[in-house]
Amino acid sequence: MRFLITLTLLLAGCQSSLTPLPQTEEAEALYGVSFGRMTANSKQNKAATVKKGGFIAQDPKTIQAQIDSDFAMLKDNLEPLGVSVNKIGYDIILTVFGEQIFQNRLSLKLKPTAETTLGEIGSYLEKRKNSYVEITGYTDSVGNANANQRLSVAKARRLTLYFIQEGFSPLRFFINGRGENSPISNEASLNRRFDIRISPMIK
Repeated sequence: MRFLITLTLLLAGCQSSLTPLPQTEEAEALYGVSFGRMTANSKQNKAATVKKGGFIAQDPKTIQAQIDSDFAMLKDNLEPLGVSVNKIGYDIILTVFGEQIFQNRLSLKLKPTAETTLGEIGSYLEKRKNSYVEITGYTDSVGNANANQRLSVAKARRLTLYFIQEGFSPLRFFINGRGENSPISNEASLNRRFDIRISPMIK
């Protein structure tokens, strides 16, 4: 039953990336607020999530070396698979392109070969359990902008569902969609992408 509730919530359509999801235990941290746009109130909720989920907030003074080591390891492991690996402060951002993951531009079905890339990312998330994960979807500019916005959210939800099915706590995840905003290339296929931002839970 818990899985069916989660599946329904994740695949349900929404009008924008900030549309609230029903606030059940499975989707509490998927409430539609972007991790990168947290307000003071949502930061308080974040602290409550750490406590509720049994996570351990880390001292920022002690984790920089760990983050630097993780960054180097992820570049070695993921860049050969076509994933871009970057670091901002304590956060690691993995950019995965839609062509690697989904069967086609509009599909929510994962390619069989996506398991290699997602499995490698999942291994890292398992290693760093005390972290938040924000998955942000982007599209190309083909078609209607509103439809692209909804598509970017739906695909970000589908990736989140993959990790939840693999046993990760939904409390760690945030979903965001940017539609056709923030293109990085004149090539449409490179704009169809996902940023997976992994942020340590800090005291």
